[in-house]
Amino acid sequence: ENIWTWKYKLEKFNMNYDNELLELKVKQVVSSILACRIIDVNVDTKLSYLGMDSLDRIDLQMRCEDYFCVTIDDNDMQQVKTVGDLITLIKNIMHIEWSNYIFVIISKIKNENNCIRMWKFI
Repeated sequence: ENIWTWKYKLEKFNMNYDNELLELKVKQVVSSILACRIIDVNVDTKLSYLGMDSLDRIDLQMRCEDYFCVTIDDNDMQQVKTVGDLITLIKNIMHIEWSNYIFVIISKIKNENNCIRMWKFI
């Protein structure tokens, strides 16, 4: 991956999700998968109450990974019981991955700057 790939990931990842926006987006994803009204999806709503089965859970995991640019561990996803649990999981993963992306980008920038300095020196 080059620096532009990381720049794209950083821009997609840094959508400045506040709590309300993240909650709304997760509710939209859940309601689209389970074919229910978004008004029926609350933070305390159990996913099983909305009719989620194991295939829906896998679909939800994949859509959340794609939409929020995160990687959700299968074991963590199995622990999710409510919409609020899913929001908390995504928020925690975003925080961890955001830190990792910044570290990698800074490392790549430092490497590119060193290469540029060496090029100018030669």
